[in-house]
Amino acid sequence: MRPYQQFFKSFLISAIVVVLATSLFSVGLSTARGEDFSANVKPLGGLVQHQSGGGVWQTITDVTLLKPGDKLRTADRGAAEINTSAGITIQVFPNTLVELDGLALGSDDSSVKLRLKELVGLLHVVVDRSLTTGDLVQIAMPGAAATVKGTKFYAGVGSNGESFVVGEEIPLKSRAATVPVSTTMPIR
Repeated sequence: MRPYQQFFKSFLISAIVVVLATSLFSVGLSTARGEDFSANVKPLGGLVQHQSGGGVWQTITDVTLLKPGDKLRTADRGAAEINTSAGITIQVFPNTLVELDGLALGSDDSSVKLRLKELVGLLHVVVDRSLTTGDLVQIAMPGAAATVKGTKFYAGVGSNGESFVVGEEIPLKSRAATVPVSTTMPIR
């Protein structure tokens, strides 16, 4: 397949997934309160694998839906991006393992609740939406859980389980302390 054909195929698949995800989000806003909805995973390079409901690991090369309970892992040269139709983007760096614990609309239909378990690796989280008091972005790590009312931060877990959070813009609140901008806080 020629490079431009591959690009067109990838673009078309991405556009279809975005339209479907937007449709699901719109239906959820009008009919469902507190119900789960899915995100999508876009492999950016290297080996990226997805596990649905405790099944076998599948290598993904195209945009794939990620539902609560699903896991995603990247190899030493793998990278991926998790996107929600609600404006939350998570870059998944190499050697990372995460599980989508929950992604739901709040009971007021305007808030989003995202819970992601990070078992090892590095994430960059960007919340690109107007935040409401009901919004929740929670990254659960072996050493801590960080609940962020901000817009950009890194979360990392070492192979020994040590966890850290680095904020880019505003202070983060964690179980242990408030973390100022551009400061690393190991949480053990």
